[in-house]
Amino acid sequence: MEKRLFIGCVLITLSFSAFAGKKVAVVKMLRGEVNVLTLGKTSKLNVNDQVEDGSVIKTGEKSFGKIVFTDQSQMNIGPVSEMKIEKFSGDDSGVIDLVKGKIRSQVTKDYLQMKDKDKSKLFIKTPNAVMGVRGTDFMISTNGQNTATVLFEGEIVFNKLENRQGLTSDRLESIVDAGVRMQPGEFSVVERTRPEPTIPSVLNVQQLEVLEKNQNFESDRAPQAAVEETPQTSVVPGGLTGQAVSNNPEALKQEIAQVGATSDMAK
Repeated sequence: MEKRLFIGCVLITLSFSAFAGKKVAVVKMLRGEVNVLTLGKTSKLNVNDQVEDGSVIKTGEKSFGKIVFTDQSQMNIGPVSEMKIEKFSGDDSGVIDLVKGKIRSQVTKDYLQMKDKDKSKLFIKTPNAVMGVRGTDFMISTNGQNTATVLFEGEIVFNKLENRQGLTSDRLESIVDAGVRMQPGEFSVVERTRPEPTIPSVLNVQQLEVLEKNQNFESDRAPQAAVEETPQTSVVPGGLTGQAVSNNPEALKQEIAQVGATSDMAK
C-alpha cells in the first residue's frame, strides 16, 4: 500500500513538472501589490522569486514591479498593468503581451546574438499594436484601445495590430516591418480609429528627460496621477494633445513647439 502511494506521489510530481514553465526571469524590485498568475494559480510576488514562461503579472494602483530576464534584459511594470510573458526561450524572438498599463524596458543588445541586426529580438503586443525591439530602451503604454510608445535609445519598429490569430515570429516581423521605424527621442501612437501609427515625432527635450528618468514610475504615485485606468484614459505622453499625434507633420511641429517644461508628465 505504501509503495503504491509513493509511486502515485512520484507520478503526480512528474506531471506537475511536465507542465511547469521554464524559469525566464527573477523579481528584483517590488512596490505595492504585485501578483503573478501561473498555471491557473494566483500568488503574491516577492523579491527574488523566479518567473516562468507563460506567467501573467498584474500590478495594483500605485504599484510597480521590476524583473530581470535570463539575458539581463530588464522590464519595469507600471501601476494597474497586466503583462503576459508569452515566450522568452532565448533561442527565438521573445513575445510579451501587454494587456493594459505600461512597461519600461531595457533590452540587452546581446540578446540572442543575432547576426541579422534587422530582426526583432523581442515583440511587445498590445490589444491594437505590436512593437519589434532591436536592442533598446523604451516605454510603451496602452489602455486597451490606444497604444503609445516613446523610444529613449536604440531602434524599434511599430505598427497597428488588427488580427491576433496565427501570430508566429515571422508573421509579427512582417507586420512591424510594414510600420514605422523610430529613432531615439521620438514617440508614436496607434489609435483604434486610425489605420496606421502616427508619424514618429520628436519630443520636447524637457519632456523626454522627465520621462526617461521615470524608470520606476515614481511620478505615477503623485495624487494627480492616481487616475483609474479606463478605455478613455489617454496614452499620449503628458503635455501633448490629440493634435500632436495626428499624421499632419505641420500640426506636430507646432504642437511640440508649444509644450513647456512644466507639462504634467505623469498622466
